[in-house]
Parts: sequence; C-alpha cells; structure tokens
Amino acid sequence: MRVNLRIVQALADAIIPILGYFLWDWGLFFIVLYYLLDLIVSEIFMHLKTREIRMFRSGSMTNYMKYIVLGMSLIASILLLVRIFIMQTHPQTDILEEIIAFCSYKDMGIAQGYLLIPLVIFVGYQRFKTEFLQPKKHETTTMEALWSSRLKSLILLLTSVGLITGTAYFIVFPDLIYLALLLASYSAYQLLR
Repeated sequence: MRVNLRIVQALADAIIPILGYFLWDWGLFFIVLYYLLDLIVSEIFMHLKTREIRMFRSGSMTNYMKYIVLGMSLIASILLLVRIFIMQTHPQTDILEEIIAFCSYKDMGIAQGYLLIPLVIFVGYQRFKTEFLQPKKHETTTMEALWSSRLKSLILLLTSVGLITGTAYFIVFPDLIYLALLLASYSAYQLLR
C-alpha cells in the first residue's frame, strides 16, 4: 500500500498547533499566527518557483505579474479576514502585542521566534527543494499550471476563512471549535497546493 505524502505532511503540520493548544497553552490567536507564518513562507517560496520557471524559460517578468498580484491580493484578503475574525471573537486582543508575545514566548528557555520561524522557513525550503528543484519541475511545469493550482488553494482558504469569519459575526463558538475548523481548512489548503 502506498502512502500519500501530502496527507502525511498535512497531518504532521497539524501536530504543532494541536500540541501548542493542549500542551503549551497556546491561544487561538497564537495558532492563527503560526498558520499565517506558514502561509507567508509558502508564498515566498512560490515566488522562488516562479523565478526558477522564468529563468528556465527565459520569460519576461511582466507576463507573470498578473499571477503575482492576484496571489498577493488573495493573501492580503485572507489577512484582513483573519483580523476581522479576531476582532469579532476576541475584541480585547491587541494584535501587535500578541505578535510580540508569539515571537518571544519561551518554551524550554528558548524564545520560539528564534526556533519556530527558522523551522517554518527550513521546512518551506525543504519542500521547495525536494518537491520542485530535485524533480526539475521548473523544466516541466508551466507558469500557468503552477499558479492555477496555487490560486485555487488560496481561493479555497479565503472562502473557508470568510465562512468562519461570517459565522463568527452571528455566533461566537468556543475556541476549540474554531481550532478544528482552522485545522480542517488549512489541511485542505495544503492538500491542494
């Protein structure tokens, strides 16, 4: 029986937030910040993939700007919806203070900003290397195919975040329910990217 590596990766990526919530007393916003960090890192590596394809095909950057602008617009929309969600569910939350607390939170005597941020970047780089560079996908994948897949996954994520945010406008659920919805949404996003 063959194991689907994308499913294994999605499950492995869900472990850190689950452990954070139940063992390390992370709040919902801490977990949201973790996923946003992963989303931003994956966007950075998407631009590196774009660069590799463009260099291999000797294409002009202006041909690909529409994809880049659309991807960044979708991410900005997701960030805005997350901000609205946090304002609805936890209106007392000071975003800047929480970001600082997220980066300076200590576990085993080490601020997680020094551990978690490089870890997420390293995992992103490993995926870029093993899933894109080593199989030489920049030689076989078109820019349109690469971005089509990415934009579909971002639209799915935006739709999920929008539905969760819209629901939170009318009914505020306990954080554990939002955590489950967040894990399901982000796992679906990861399986499509």
